[in-house]
Amino acid sequence: MIDRSSAYDQAITARRRRITVRATFDLRDPDAVVSGAASSAQSPYSQIGQVYDEITDQTDFKLGTLEQDRIQLDGSWALPPDDPDEVAAEQLGWWGGVLSGADGTFASPQPYIELTFTGMSILQAFTLWFSQNSYDGVPESFRVDVYSAATLAFSRIVEGNADYHVLIEQFTVYDPTRIRITMLKWSRSYTYPRLTDLFFGLFEQWSGRDIYSVDVLTESTFTGLSLPYSTCDLEAYNKGHRFDPYAPNSLFLSIEERQAIPIDWGIYLPDGSIEWVPGGWYYQQSGGWEIKDLTVRWSLVDIIGMLVDRNYSPPDTLPTTLGGWIASIVACLGVNLAGRYIVDDEVKDLALTAAVEDVTDLTCGEVLRFACMATAAWPHQDFATGFLRVSKRRYDTGANITGSNMPSWPKMQANEEIADITFKLDDNQEVTFPGTNTASDKSLTVDNPFVHTTDDARRVVANVMSQYGGRKFTVRSRGNPASETGDIDTVATAFGTTISARRYKHQLKLVDGVMRNLPSYLIQTDTDKSYDHTVILTGAGTWTAPDGVTEIYAKLVGGGDGADGGEGGGRYSNVTPDNPVAGSAGLGGKVFVITISINSGQLFAYSCGKGGKGGKGGVAVDIFGDDDMTAATPGTSGTETIFGAYSSANGKRYSVGISDVETGAYYGATGTDGRTAVSDAKTVKSPEPNTGNGGNGGDSGNNGQFRSLISDGSFINRIWIVKPSDGSDGSDGADGVIIIQYNDPEVTYGNRMG
Repeated sequence: MIDRSSAYDQAITARRRRITVRATFDLRDPDAVVSGAASSAQSPYSQIGQVYDEITDQTDFKLGTLEQDRIQLDGSWALPPDDPDEVAAEQLGWWGGVLSGADGTFASPQPYIELTFTGMSILQAFTLWFSQNSYDGVPESFRVDVYSAATLAFSRIVEGNADYHVLIEQFTVYDPTRIRITMLKWSRSYTYPRLTDLFFGLFEQWSGRDIYSVDVLTESTFTGLSLPYSTCDLEAYNKGHRFDPYAPNSLFLSIEERQAIPIDWGIYLPDGSIEWVPGGWYYQQSGGWEIKDLTVRWSLVDIIGMLVDRNYSPPDTLPTTLGGWIASIVACLGVNLAGRYIVDDEVKDLALTAAVEDVTDLTCGEVLRFACMATAAWPHQDFATGFLRVSKRRYDTGANITGSNMPSWPKMQANEEIADITFKLDDNQEVTFPGTNTASDKSLTVDNPFVHTTDDARRVVANVMSQYGGRKFTVRSRGNPASETGDIDTVATAFGTTISARRYKHQLKLVDGVMRNLPSYLIQTDTDKSYDHTVILTGAGTWTAPDGVTEIYAKLVGGGDGADGGEGGGRYSNVTPDNPVAGSAGLGGKVFVITISINSGQLFAYSCGKGGKGGKGGVAVDIFGDDDMTAATPGTSGTETIFGAYSSANGKRYSVGISDVETGAYYGATGTDGRTAVSDAKTVKSPEPNTGNGGNGGDSGNNGQFRSLISDGSFINRIWIVKPSDGSDGSDGADGVIIIQYNDPEVTYGNRMG
């Protein structure tokens, strides 16, 4: 969930609550680039580069100067340092170097600031932000000049101004290249002129009074099989018909793709203040607007929506890490948006390669989802910045949606099952893994340019499986803007119990200040649950359920099978040059998953299954002649895990195992087959203990080759050119395990977030 205060949690679930919204409307050209800044004389503390750095937060730093009535002896003012670099971190903006006169006017030549820029095709508005500090003052009178190359294309004198935010509009200049702001008169005597920000286009904040409705639909998948994105339908009052497709100088012509509108949700706290939480950044798309009589309606998409259908342009040198691929994808949005991505440290350096011919004809969306699928990463919007964020799937505790915050109880349905998944690999190879239910009529084929080998596919398939099996829930509630997709929510049911499931889709809609009866969609699979407590049992004994707990979720994993040993090497034959056979992997123990209704304090006798023993490796032949390679012995089966009246024998096998939602550990996975023809086979690695994983197959030995020594047509002796080698033993299967999860017994309704 998005960070918020405890006061927010109290207010969002209160019987009566008040929610508002604000939108920062940004009609700046996304391709405009400032190429230079110039000014008349400046203060040594002026930071002209901050005027166009797009950082809107003005500092509250009070720097004393010799301006009239500037310094108050209240301890809040700082003396100007000898070295201006000491205040370089403060957001001060541009300071002119001459003071206004006694009447506020500036003597000729008046102070000015000028920006030159490239990449802009049309300019119909620009926004000036002056200092918000009352002691700095604002310009009462100033002149703006807009040039196209050397031609003055637009000029206007603004008089009688008293605002620190000023929008200059109702003009049109094609191919603008330069803006000059000349200060004529200041609102304070003997004061330096200041300008904190200049935005090319409309840049203003719309509040609840300006906005009729906001409808945000957010959806995520965590597997890379598809790439949904967030949308925002924003309907605002068309003040003064500034968006008029028929008026020659209206802002209608300035609407371009990729312009951003950040959304923030506000909740009124008990003390009357508003706490704002970020609602994401949403961008203009082609044809994504509709003009009505009194309103204008925008259909916007998040940054992933901008990437989905955009053609991918591979860089000259292809990246080799996930972070590099993400950078190359976002760069396709243009130079001003190229840095709008965050790749978390835990995944940014993951190795990732593809051939240029395999990605050339793909869209940015396809490359993004394939890259994230191959690394089990999750692409989503970072709500605070609007950036594309790529991270591991999180296991954050989400909302506790209580009965008092729902108009009806959750609806449950079975989630889609899958029979098998086939991955296409390099060299026209394929590998198939079983799905959640072999009786399902759905199969998947994945052709991912970043998945090259069977090992690559094994790393991917477990994450893909998390989308199938289990149950789905539709929950209607009053809505909580702090909730995010990916959260593990807890929801009350009609039976006095709770469910825990992952939120993958939800809607937040505010109409005339009211948010209610909004859907959230949750998925609960064997690999995706969250509980207050987890207990892991190994060996044998008795487990006592805590007092008050009446339901537990249990995973019983049987002991994994031991793997076969690898065959020993024999004499190489030109007739039958087969290599010795490597040992086959041991199967993982069966996994039985069940939700059990229990009595408070109930006792359960348990015994975890023992892993099977690994087979012995074959011994190489040590004599000459026609001896074949020697056989290895097979591994033995693991035994079942018992918990009370329940047994893992009633479960099923998962070749890639079943992952734990909290730790990411895998249980009941099949081991790895041994390697073939290894000249110096070593002891193979054992599986992690107490996981029920199968053993790893022994490596087979290498065949030997000899040469016969003959003199005068008579046989003398034979010598080995390559001596045959022994096969190695298969490893033992891991002992089984029991994983028990449960929630705290108290379920309190109506006092937590909804």
